Amino acid sequence: MKIVSHTNFIKPFIFNLKINDNSKSVVSFCASCKLDKDVFEYNKYNSLKIQDATIYYNKQDNSFSHLSFDKPMSLSEAMNVIKKACDEHDICRCGIAKDEFKLLAFAEAFSPRFANMKFTKFLGSGRSALALENENGHVVKLCDNDHFLLRKGEEDFDAHVFRKGNIRRRYFYYIQEKCTNNGITEKHVDEMECKILKKGYIVDDLYIGQIGFNKDGKLCLVDPECAIDEEKQEERKLTDIGLEYAIF
Repeated sequence: MKIVSHTNFIKPFIFNLKINDNSKSVVSFCASCKLDKDVFEYNKYNSLKIQDATIYYNKQDNSFSHLSFDKPMSLSEAMNVIKKACDEHDICRCGIAKDEFKLLAFAEAFSPRFANMKFTKFLGSGRSALALENENGHVVKLCDNDHFLLRKGEEDFDAHVFRKGNIRRRYFYYIQEKCTNNGITEKHVDEMECKILKKGYIVDDLYIGQIGFNKDGKLCLVDPECAIDEEKQEERKLTDIGLEYAIF
């Protein structure tokens, strides 16, 4: 199977890519496995056509970038393609997309809520969430925890959230504007850190992959969990302690 060059960049997982039809030849690529990262639009790709979709890899280091569906799909259809791509091409060694049970649970829980929405890309997954792009070009994040639990709310440094909600307080989602990290440097990370600290938050796990520029060129935080409200964090600790005592 021929690999075709295209354009762009991201650094997620470790995977094996089968590059011929009889699957005798395998090339192994390694990239940093940073979970709960956010995925952006990149410039330099290698691509691999599979059934119902095309897998795009970062040309710079052959790491997975995104999975583009041949046509807009329902959430259930998209989940089936994601599962097949993970099983046959190992695009995600870890995270929700690689966990068949969680992927099925996500499809069952979220499909009714997003029955009228079509998806065009799978952008990546981590321990607690997976991200897809919809027909409007927005990023839809499906989560098994609340990414805003330790936040006061949306801040002016955040990528704009169009809508968020939950399914029986068991599953959570939010729809966010898409950003690109083309041109992002460590100086921008420092700039974002200052913005977060200025608002009174604790900075947690902030790195280049967690920020980006929106369509207007504004620097935005794309992972809400990188900014933690200290009071809410303490409240959460007390709640967890109370639950432990209740159990025993």
